Amino acid sequence: MIAALLYLPFGKFFHIFQRPAQLGVKFYQAAGEAGESAVCKRCGGPFASRMHIDDLNRVLPQVGFDYRIEGSQFTWQEICPACKRKSLSLAQLRLREEAHG
Repeated sequence: MIAALLYLPFGKFFHIFQRPAQLGVKFYQAAGEAGESAVCKRCGGPFASRMHIDDLNRVLPQVGFDYRIEGSQFTWQEICPACKRKSLSLAQLRLREEAHG
């Protein structure tokens, strides 16, 4: 048995744990798709499952991550990826204008 484990590359050995975890992810995604969609607080478009966003908003503060947006009642998770990119670009432009102005 030990010889067989030493023969297997570590990447292949990791699949023993990775494959069952992937099943859990697929079940979670299917449950999310069956429910309602989350709507972006910036543009109003759907972008993820409401269940996923609610889970992120509940779990991230428990592990020490605070993504609340200053001056707002919502979090960074409630903004779609396209609006996040736009927000970052606008913030960088403001910083650049302050540095040169």
